[in-house]
Amino acid sequence: MNDQKKIEDGVIDKLEEVVDKARKELMTVQCPEHGQALKKLDFKRDEGRFQIETCCENGEKLVNAEIQKLG
Repeated sequence: MNDQKKIEDGVIDKLEEVVDKARKELMTVQCPEHGQALKKLDFKRDEGRFQIETCCENGEKLVNAEIQKLG
């Protein structure tokens, strides 16, 4: 494995740790209509993208607001 690949893998591993921590915090966001607003937060390693599912449009707004606070 070359050095560049090792660095890329290390960065992605760290990003997955951050996503896991954020997921735990976001699981506490409560939608007034449906309870837990966050249904799914995954990092697609091969695509370098996030997959986020929420209970509804209002739940999405609540989760997005909490994501802003995490930064």
